[in-house]
Amino acid sequence: AELLYRAVQAATENRPRASMRIRTIQPVKVDTPPYEGREGIHTLDISDQGLFLRTLKQAPEHTRLRLQINLNVMIIPVETRVVYACPPCKSPYNEPGMGLAFTQILPNDLELVRKFIKHEVVRGIQPELDASHAPTDYAS
Repeated sequence: AELLYRAVQAATENRPRASMRIRTIQPVKVDTPPYEGREGIHTLDISDQGLFLRTLKQAPEHTRLRLQINLNVMIIPVETRVVYACPPCKSPYNEPGMGLAFTQILPNDLELVRKFIKHEVVRGIQPELDASHAPTDYAS
């Protein structure tokens, strides 16, 4: 997965990323006032360093947010810091949201995020890793 990602990055990006990042839409719950309880919040990108959170209500840079990321039924609690905020139509996907860096994530949860990312990178390429055989908890 890592070699495939590096090859694609080298072919498509002027500045290849240091860690694997994938586009994925996963629901997120924000536990930090005044942003908690909002509907329709989800990831657009995720890496082992952070994520892009799609939301209409952006927080200022450096704001700390507690989140619960739902990775295919696995709830991953994380603490994050806002790196940048994007108004509508200014983000890489023309979606409003925020780039968030993980500031606190448990080692086991970080490993689940990494396994999720690697699985998504090779999904459909290696038959044994196809979605019909994929572990939903990424713990195996």
